Amino acid sequence: SDMLRDLGMAFNLHPLALEDVFHAHQRSKLDLYEGQGFMVLNDPAYEDCELHPRQVSVFFGENYVISFHDHKMDIFKPVRDRVQMAGSRLRTFGIDYLVYALIDLVVDRKFPLIEALSSHLEELEDEALGHPTEDTLNHIHQARRALVAFHRIEWAERETVLAVMRPEVPFIMPETRTYLRDCFDHSVAVLDL
Repeated sequence: SDMLRDLGMAFNLHPLALEDVFHAHQRSKLDLYEGQGFMVLNDPAYEDCELHPRQVSVFFGENYVISFHDHKMDIFKPVRDRVQMAGSRLRTFGIDYLVYALIDLVVDRKFPLIEALSSHLEELEDEALGHPTEDTLNHIHQARRALVAFHRIEWAERETVLAVMRPEVPFIMPETRTYLRDCFDHSVAVLDL
């Protein structure tokens, strides 16, 4: 909370957005405040037959991007590595391209989760048809709840990516909207899968 307060003061981050970072598990959204944008995305995990929500928060302004993730693993490392590479687009393009790169990373992290869910559903099907146990029905209900929760998360995230593409969003240049369209297509593919 001290770090959030200090960053909030240094970058004039909106207090409501800071609350959303502090109180995680928000629905995906884009909020526009004077001179800054604030976005919430989700990076859920599928562990022990349950969906565990994890929040990604991104502030962006004229000359800064501040991102938070409530997981112990450093999911932003691939983007940071690209920033450090000489000649990388992340070094030569504006902050809007960095925002795109973070969105792209979070959206694409859903594909391995879908694979894990799919594998688990196949195991449940084999169990139900081959040798059901007393827990089989409970496991099927757990998987169904996880799928419903995942669909709800993804629907909101798809709408958030679409919102970032709108012309009235500050600091997002028209050429970057082309890249964001690719993120939108991936978020639609995740929903279809």
